[in-house]
Order: sequence, then structure tokens, then C-alpha cells
Amino acid sequence: MSSTPQTPTTPSSTAAASAAFQLSTAGRWMHELRNELNTAMMAAAAARRLVQGGDASEALENIRRTEAACYRCAQLLQRDPGDQD
Repeated sequence: MSSTPQTPTTPSSTAAASAAFQLSTAGRWMHELRNELNTAMMAAAAARRLVQGGDASEALENIRRTEAACYRCAQLLQRDPGDQD
């Protein structure tokens, strides 16, 4: 039976792969956090303009969006940035 020789996994290559994985998951976590913060900031700014314009019902909807984004930020901050989901 003929087998193809395989390159052995060395500790350094395993460590490099692990570090790359950690960076990619931490980077993804940071991207998610930034997206939620941006959502909160944009919704809060829109709510402010709507209040100034007298549109309370639309302002309230944007306040709800702000609260939801802040809640998602809080959930992200409770998670280890290196954890995968």
C-alpha cells in the first residue's frame, strides 16, 4: 500500500496557526463591536434630529434601535474576543 508522505506538524506551525486563528476571531469580534457602536451612534443622531423636528414616534423608534445596539455591545463585551461562535 502506497501512502503519500505527509509534512509533520511542528509546534511552531501549530502555534502560528493558533495565533492566526486568534487574530481572525478577535478581529471579527472587534468588527462586530464597531458595527454595533456605529449603529447606536447613527440611531441616536437620527433620534436627536427627529426630536428637534417634532417627530416623536420616529424618534422613539430610533431610541429603540440605539438601545438594541447598546445591548448587543454589552453582549459582545461579555464574550472573550478570542472565542469563536
